[in-house]
Amino acid sequence: MPTADDDKGLGTGELDYTVQADVYKSFNAVTPFATLAYKIKGDFNETDLKNVIYLSVGSDYRLSAKRNVGVSIDFQEASSSAGDDSMELFGYLNQKLNSHWSATLYGYKGLKDGNPDYGTGLQVSYKP
Repeated sequence: MPTADDDKGLGTGELDYTVQADVYKSFNAVTPFATLAYKIKGDFNETDLKNVIYLSVGSDYRLSAKRNVGVSIDFQEASSSAGDDSMELFGYLNQKLNSHWSATLYGYKGLKDGNPDYGTGLQVSYKP
């Protein structure tokens, strides 16, 4: 849903749409996965944004019943001729804290000019 103020150049004021397919297959503790997505972008009044393809390939490894790690390489086309495609290497460590809460420590390394050089973060999730 468009929530940014398009008059201030913070968003397009239009809906974006994504069609996405995810595949994975577990082999004991290892789960390779892949994502293919097509993102349909809303347009600014003065700039036409291109629809883009997003690809991700990686694997998850279950260290224990409560802990897993994973890595992926992610690619997305630039949405305008003024930008660059993005590609990054992404890794994470997930820890289940109890039956409802988990914490994920993650980091990434940008591999193209369309990415930040690196980043890290912590995500805390609750599942009822």
